[in-house]
Amino acid sequence: MKLSIWMLFLSGAAAIAQTTPVKTVNSECPVIGDQPAPFFRGGYCFINDRASLRVYAPNGAFAFASVPRLHGTDAVYILDAAVDPGAGFVMAVSSRTEKGLVLLDQYGMQTDFIPIREFYPAHLAVSEDHYIWVAADFGPKSQDHMLVHKYSNTGKELGSYLPFSSFPAGTIDPIMSGPGTTIVAGGGIVVVTARSGPGSNTAPLRELIRMDYSGNILTRTRLDNVHEQRMVLTADGALYRCDNVAGLPVFRFSSSGTQTWQSVAKPAKVSALFGSDQGDLVYRVSNNSEKVTLQWYPQP
Repeated sequence: MKLSIWMLFLSGAAAIAQTTPVKTVNSECPVIGDQPAPFFRGGYCFINDRASLRVYAPNGAFAFASVPRLHGTDAVYILDAAVDPGAGFVMAVSSRTEKGLVLLDQYGMQTDFIPIREFYPAHLAVSEDHYIWVAADFGPKSQDHMLVHKYSNTGKELGSYLPFSSFPAGTIDPIMSGPGTTIVAGGGIVVVTARSGPGSNTAPLRELIRMDYSGNILTRTRLDNVHEQRMVLTADGALYRCDNVAGLPVFRFSSSGTQTWQSVAKPAKVSALFGSDQGDLVYRVSNNSEKVTLQWYPQP
């Protein structure tokens, strides 16, 4: 009887822990209508207006703004950005004549440029071992090519994976810039969402591909007619999908058995899942302010 009561107490304590934030940060990162929406990676909040990247530190304070520099005078566009844990930041960029990866130190100073010639780096992620994973936009090309490329932070390409030929016939341009496709990495897992199948360039027909860090396919499942656009991967490899809207549900991917999505408990309806930080989930609180309030919660 005593053991049962103790187990019931522990269960109740766990439930309370999941509804009480581990940490709350009132960030200076702005949320303004008709302006680029903030996004969260590796403890940092970002605003990408395509020409410059504004970065807000884990304590919420403004850290730096970066304008990428390439050769020549052409305008440079920022396609994506990620944190290199403990080392700095990476931006995927393109101009009329160049495209590639801009490396920044921890203070936002540009330290290097990794040129890419064959494709546009539509999305990027940096795994905990400091390798850079790039989802490649080749455009509507019919010949076979690899859609995921792995780089060291010294600029060496270490591997390429996920052939275009493995997608259904009629697929056009599986990877593109913007929220319709993604790449995230963490906990030994790389997750790609890609357009897949005839008509996927105009309809929400997608595929979810999970790989290990050697590029081996772990699971490959359909993701058709799914409207949640944000994929969140924790440091232990748990995958969640959500939307940047308070009140909407959060789903966790079950990689075993039927490989399905399951709705999970989340904080109050005024919160929207914003990202992850190590093993915790980070929610953005809607508080009628033009600044972001972030709360860290254990996984449900």
